[in-house]
Amino acid sequence: MIELYSAEACELSRRMKEHLDKRGVSYRCMDVTTEENYNKLFQLTGQRGFPVTVVNGSPIIGVDTEAVDNAIDSAENKGLL
Repeated sequence: MIELYSAEACELSRRMKEHLDKRGVSYRCMDVTTEENYNKLFQLTGQRGFPVTVVNGSPIIGVDTEAVDNAIDSAENKGLL
């Protein structure tokens, strides 16, 4: 499972969404402008910055497309996605 903690008005969030869309993977967008998702983000990472891409429970902070791709490839190879 892939979750993207992001905000619609955030340029970095838009970049990560575009990257995931280009990869053709399905993901769930978690809007951090809601208090519930913002609190989940903080519990997950201990910080308030976004975007955060979570691949099978492992958070990747920022627009680190190489780390996201590696995590997705690893999960796909293990049959987890």
